[in-house]
Amino acid sequence: MYRRRKVWLAYLLCFPLGILGLHKFYLGRPLMGVVYFFTAGLFVVGWFYDLVTLPDQVDLCNDRKGLSDDLESLLEDEIDELEDEIIQLHDEIDHMKSNAEVPELKKRIQELESLLRTHNEVPE
Repeated sequence: MYRRRKVWLAYLLCFPLGILGLHKFYLGRPLMGVVYFFTAGLFVVGWFYDLVTLPDQVDLCNDRKGLSDDLESLLEDEIDELEDEIIQLHDEIDHMKSNAEVPELKKRIQELESLLRTHNEVPE
């Protein structure tokens, strides 16, 4: 389960060791964390920028995760509906197989197909 990221914790990770990128890892941006680690917080400029924009970055992280949770829930609901529909269709097929009218319908379809073929034949 996802825990919402907190601004105070992001600042705690950013302020003393921000040039190492720990706050980026915390916010789910490991690639930027590695970049910060090897460039000393983007040559300290990125670190200063983060000190100003960190609350927005935390909100963005939480929003991104919230959207993916909503999407996952929506997809699960849709999958459940499709599974129910498949079960219903299987039940209808089973009912049709047991229905005595099916052979008569098949025979009528064959007759109609035969008629259709004779109508589609082009005389030479």
